[in-house]
Amino acid sequence: MSNKIEIANVALTALGADPITSLSDPESENARKVNRVYDTVRKATLRKHFWNFAMKEAQLARLTTVPVLDDYTYIFQLPSDYIRLKKTDLDIANGDTYKIKGRCIYCNSTSLKIEYVYDCDDPNLYDAEFIEAFAAALADVLAYPITTNATMAQTVKAEARDKLRTAKSTDSMEETPDKPTRGSWIRARNR
Repeated sequence: MSNKIEIANVALTALGADPITSLSDPESENARKVNRVYDTVRKATLRKHFWNFAMKEAQLARLTTVPVLDDYTYIFQLPSDYIRLKKTDLDIANGDTYKIKGRCIYCNSTSLKIEYVYDCDDPNLYDAEFIEAFAAALADVLAYPITTNATMAQTVKAEARDKLRTAKSTDSMEETPDKPTRGSWIRARNR
């Protein structure tokens, strides 16, 4: 079981910095620095991969607004916890397309289901390698502000890249790969 403070302290330990007991401790400069970037770094780390623990499916609500400048007929509202789109139920192989603008998806289908990475903010749901990658990403962002050591900041950046690569690789092996769709270029080649 993990919590935000434990994740923050893993990052701070990597920097040789003093641990914290609360993200809102007004007496701790480290707590204030972590608190400023924690959610942004968490969302950015979630957005970098289709993490199995952070996937959801949704039937989207169609808006009554009609697109004016696009070649699309319908607009659908993305979920409030949306981070990144993995797939839709549109028939891409037969020419169905979509475009994301802001917090909406434009398409020509009357209904739309999606699978997406959601804003998972419960550390108890994270797997161990995601925690390592997220803590390393926190350390990367905090390295220079906390240590003012450019060499350490570069070292921490490289470690963060490695931990993210490892976490993504392991997570990707825990599901059957999606079957590739036959695009128009493949159909044309086979004629």
